[in-house]
Amino acid sequence: MENGIKYILEVYKLVFEDLDKFPGEYKIRIKDICEELLNPLRRVPESIKSELRKSLD
Repeated sequence: MENGIKYILEVYKLVFEDLDKFPGEYKIRIKDICEELLNPLRRVPESIKSELRKSLD
């Protein structure tokens, strides 16, 4: 699998170049009035619940 990733990165080098770079300096500003948002947990469907329990144990 690692060879496949290296191959794709080499073939499509121009697509993946400089993805993590912004020109100059950049600051992220967050408003002071922002509050954390907590979403309720999602229920596990009954059809996969037993399989999930096995994998977690």
